[in-house]
Amino acid sequence: MTTPNTHTSYTLPAGITTRPLTLEDAEIVAQFSDAHNAAKGYPSVADVEDIKVDWQAPKFNLAESSLAIFAEDGELIGYGTLWDNSEIPVKPRLNWVVRDDLYGSGIDQYLMQWLENKAERVIEKCPPDAKITIGMSVLEGYQKRMDAIASAGYEHKRSWYRMLIDMTEQPPAPSLPENILMRPMNYPDEFRDVAIADRDAFRDHYGYVEEPIDEMVKEWQYYIDKDPIFTPDVYHIAVDTNTGQITGVCLCRMEQWGKPDTAYVESVGVIPAYRRQGIAQGMLYHAFNDFWERGRKKVALHVDATSLTGATRLYERVGMHVAENWMSYNKVLRDGVSYTTEKLGDNQEQSE
Repeated sequence: MTTPNTHTSYTLPAGITTRPLTLEDAEIVAQFSDAHNAAKGYPSVADVEDIKVDWQAPKFNLAESSLAIFAEDGELIGYGTLWDNSEIPVKPRLNWVVRDDLYGSGIDQYLMQWLENKAERVIEKCPPDAKITIGMSVLEGYQKRMDAIASAGYEHKRSWYRMLIDMTEQPPAPSLPENILMRPMNYPDEFRDVAIADRDAFRDHYGYVEEPIDEMVKEWQYYIDKDPIFTPDVYHIAVDTNTGQITGVCLCRMEQWGKPDTAYVESVGVIPAYRRQGIAQGMLYHAFNDFWERGRKKVALHVDATSLTGATRLYERVGMHVAENWMSYNKVLRDGVSYTTEKLGDNQEQSE
């Protein structure tokens, strides 16, 4: 049964116009995003080409999944996109912002309502018994946005940390089991195997939804092909020398998106059969040392604040700290059976 939309029906003031976003809007959206992030205390540098890459992602239709809002003088004052292009879209996400002074004006509620109504299209794409939950996020402390989201009926259910290390000295050398070898991924030959290992490492993480591996590889390959600074040498993998099995991945990028002074760990995980041997910690120290040698002293990653596998404790052990708390707000579009991971398996109670 679909949860009814209970908040007020909003309309826009006279003179305000709307239309779908187009690729030609990427530059003004980048400028708008930078101004919005600065207003909430999160300075960043949006990249026009990165925005275009996102908007042309597989199965994402910009014309059908976006709305731009303009003032009477033509100024962009808000925009939103709906991300429901996964194979089983039980977790559609709303990405939206309005000009900082317009939170609480009704324009914010109009935009959320438009995106929610659009999100109802996922119902026919999901299994008939599946629970469908709409999600969005906000930086902790950005109160006016937090209030707007809460007033639309969303609840804070979970948080995601951006964790950071700013190295002032070379990190410790990695300590790994004798049979575990760290090396770069052999690209492109090993890419599919790395994708499978990454999937296996994250199946027991909160919110994971099983997707066909071919679709996952296709989307991942799209982003790699479009990334001008993709560096295979910083896609680190841990291999069991006895079997050739990829046991863990620590997949990195020379820059965090929006933070060009900071390197980034996109994904770090160990497949269940090899956990509790210190492999994840060893992989991180290996990556930190590699970044140190490349002159990259700041390294960030994002993690579920209440990780089912205890990942936050691992990151603190290697010297990282919480730099930001991104609060995830959710609303149930349709109740039912959860198709996402919510708890660990009986034999996977902890990480390292």
